[in-house]
Amino acid sequence: MVIVKDIFKLDISQNFRLLTGEDGLTNPVSWIYVCRENDIRPWVQGHEILILYGSGIDCDEKSLIQMVEDCVQCEIAALVVLTGNYIEKIPDRMIETARQHAIPLIEVSYTIPISQITKEVANLIILQSRLMKSNSEEVLRGILSGYEACTGEEKQKLMQGGYLWKERNVIFALRTPYVETASQIKGILANLIAAVIGTETFFVQKSCVIGLIGDGGADPARELSKRIEILVRELKNKYGLTCHVGIGGFFSEIAGLTESYGMAMQALRAQEYLLSEENIVFFDRLPGLLRILYDSSRSKVPESLSEELLGPLVRHDAAKGTNLIETLRVYLASNCNAKLASEKMFVHRNTLNYRLKLIESLSGRDLSLTTDCFEFLTALYCQQQILAPMY
Repeated sequence: MVIVKDIFKLDISQNFRLLTGEDGLTNPVSWIYVCRENDIRPWVQGHEILILYGSGIDCDEKSLIQMVEDCVQCEIAALVVLTGNYIEKIPDRMIETARQHAIPLIEVSYTIPISQITKEVANLIILQSRLMKSNSEEVLRGILSGYEACTGEEKQKLMQGGYLWKERNVIFALRTPYVETASQIKGILANLIAAVIGTETFFVQKSCVIGLIGDGGADPARELSKRIEILVRELKNKYGLTCHVGIGGFFSEIAGLTESYGMAMQALRAQEYLLSEENIVFFDRLPGLLRILYDSSRSKVPESLSEELLGPLVRHDAAKGTNLIETLRVYLASNCNAKLASEKMFVHRNTLNYRLKLIESLSGRDLSLTTDCFEFLTALYCQQQILAPMY
């Protein structure tokens, strides 16, 4: 973040003379604006450095004092006045008004090109913005990977990098199948995510983009879903890219950020694993069993259940080159409809039936029984949670 004091380190600053407002030198600077109107309020957004050279405005003492008052109201960072032409001399009362409000008032000769002032200040702001954005990405990556603590200091770093902390914040994970690494299309994703979703706080992790977004509305899930639907559609229509998006739980404080990340990754894996036709999956809308298993993933129960039922199938696949685990998954995802499952796997119905009989033989379970199918489904969920890669 650039502050007023930083512009005095620029080469052009040798032509600056600070008349008053030392207490305002720590004011943040968002941009630079050259004033051409008496009323600046419609043209500024706050924290700009305002350049006043007199052309197009009233330069009498009363108008210049009012300009300082408007700067206070609009939260202008500093006021730069070019003297010797339209404004011959800065009135003492204008200086006093700036002092009372701690507005840095800087005098510059009109012979100094305005373009040179704006160029140097703008370059400083852009460079610092890029550095802060890069730092915020690293802070987010560090928190989610466990290298950084979820503290108020880290939250401040994210905000300094441009993230606007909202009442509800959430982690999303976006993956484009058939793209080996998301860095290959980072430029496309960066522009679309910033423009459509409204965040620049994200990073690439292998084949995924992990991002942080906030919403202060009454129904943040609905609003976020709308934005992500637009993103998915744009990627498909403009670039022919299909993407899947997992969305974690919403949280108000930074302490919930890591948990939201885990939920987003679980939602993304579940979307692909369950052959869901939905491109966007919220963790809170996953089947209840998956959410229970996610909460218990630190215990030994899911691992032992997975080994008991699926261990023989995994070992048979490895030894014989069969595809029993995938066959079981597709069969259950097809609501135990053998005809539909065989079509999805592009195999003959008899081939599928043979595999199902082999699964029953190796596991000692009966796929015609609802209870055994439920146990198989639970074991598959456990295996997916434990063994699935984090992309």
